[in-house]
Amino acid sequence: MADTDEHGQVAQETAAQTAAQQHAAPQPTAESAARGDTEDAGTAEGEPDSGTGERMSGWEIGCLVALLTGIGLFILGALLLAELEKGLDGYGQIEGDADGTTASVAAPLAAGATARYEDGLSVTVGEAERVAGAARGTYRFTVTYENDAHGELRIGARDAVANVSEYGDAPLVVRAGDSLDDTSLDGSTSDWHNSRAVGRKLSEPLGEDESVTVPVRVTVRPGDGHQAPLTVAVLPGGEHSTVHRDTAYWEMTLRA
Repeated sequence: MADTDEHGQVAQETAAQTAAQQHAAPQPTAESAARGDTEDAGTAEGEPDSGTGERMSGWEIGCLVALLTGIGLFILGALLLAELEKGLDGYGQIEGDADGTTASVAAPLAAGATARYEDGLSVTVGEAERVAGAARGTYRFTVTYENDAHGELRIGARDAVANVSEYGDAPLVVRAGDSLDDTSLDGSTSDWHNSRAVGRKLSEPLGEDESVTVPVRVTVRPGDGHQAPLTVAVLPGGEHSTVHRDTAYWEMTLRA
């Protein structure tokens, strides 16, 4: 009986201690609970979503790569189109000037002007100067070839005699008369004194980034009046050139 009372007393004491501990522990108030919720929300807002950030970064990189690729393809296409146009022309067309002068037979260049071919070859006919002490109406001028193309070019045929003419077609023609006329309508004539030496000079190939200047000496005799028209026609390489080229024309008027 005594044991039962003792155990009962111990149980009552244990229950009383447990109740006291629960009463002593701080209970969360409404204010602290609200503050805790706010802190949790702030933490959630402050932490970036790593998955979303990576997706945005990848999207931006993809757009940049696509933009650069598009620009590169556009530039490449423009270059290929330019080369295709030159290839279709055979690189032998003459580039026109801003004033519309094309060095064609109907729109010849003046002395001192340059005809430029699309492949980089350029030809310049210098202004004529009277030769002192020579026969009346004797002039000299130069024809300069510059090779800015890729590789060696032939500006004349291997046959030196076929390189020059005062009447028909040749790599270099110097004759009296207008560019549109095969012969001078006013009866003017010309004598090309050093044509053979020029023909030999044109037989030599012209290396890349090289230039050659050939001197021309001619005497003009006007048929009517005191002036004579003189035409210079240049067909680099001649009719048998591997590159089909336009003939470039120059026209000048010389006094006797």
